[in-house]
Amino acid sequence: MKFLNGYIALILLFLFSVIIGASIWEIFCAEFTDGFMPFITVFSAAVWVFLIFYLFKNFKTLNSRVLLKWGVGFGFLFFFNVLVEQIALPFLDLDDTPKNDIYFQIWWICVLFWFLFGWVILKKTSSK
Repeated sequence: MKFLNGYIALILLFLFSVIIGASIWEIFCAEFTDGFMPFITVFSAAVWVFLIFYLFKNFKTLNSRVLLKWGVGFGFLFFFNVLVEQIALPFLDLDDTPKNDIYFQIWWICVLFWFLFGWVILKKTSSK
């Protein structure tokens, strides 16, 4: 499996964790569940277990300093979001209105950018 390295495995592990959580939520909390949701849950759980074993086997190839910085980046994004939602939006009377949609669109673009490209950026800057 030359295409699967530790970094891609971590990203896939996160994605399949989200899929498992969303599908379990839909199975237990939704009024109507499509018939394929249990299969998606079982498949995602099987891939998740495979990725965990792969990461434990190949953990030495991961740079733990880059992993820590990547995780701290998500922490800063979350902290910024909490500050904006708890202080700035209520102060500007934009809380629970359609006017704050542009903030949340930009917010999710930033999170997606950090998720997809943050690791690459950190790895290139740490190798210099």
